[in-house]
Amino acid sequence: ALLVAGYLTKEQESERLLGFVMINTHMQKSGFGHSIAEFMVLPKFRRNGIGKSAAILCFEKYPGAWEVSSSYGSEQAYLFWKNVIDEYTGNNNKYEDGIFRFFAYFIFLSKTCNNSLKNVPLTRF
Repeated sequence: ALLVAGYLTKEQESERLLGFVMINTHMQKSGFGHSIAEFMVLPKFRRNGIGKSAAILCFEKYPGAWEVSSSYGSEQAYLFWKNVIDEYTGNNNKYEDGIFRFFAYFIFLSKTCNNSLKNVPLTRF
C-alpha cells in the first residue's frame, strides 16, 4: 500500500492541532482507490463537525473508489463513519466485513458549501 498523503487539521485562528488523517491506496475489497489509514480528532474537539469536515475534504481531494474501516469494536467510530458516509453518498454505499465502500465525486462541497467545511483546513505533512 502506498501512503498517498497525511494531513493535520488545525484551528485557523490559533494553529492548534485538532487532529490528523492519513490516506493510502490499500484496498481490501476493490482493485484500486483510496482508504483512510488513520483518522483521529483530539477528544476535546469531537462532536462539533471537525471530523466530518476533514473526512469530506479528503474524499473530495481524491475522487474515486473509497474504503473506510472503523476501529474494530468501537461502536462510536462505526456510527461516526456511517453517518458521514451515508450523508456524503446519499446512502449510496455498501458495508460488509467491517468496511464501508463507496465512490467519491467532486460535487459535495459545491452543493453544501457550509461554513464548517470552510473552517477546517488540512495541512499536508
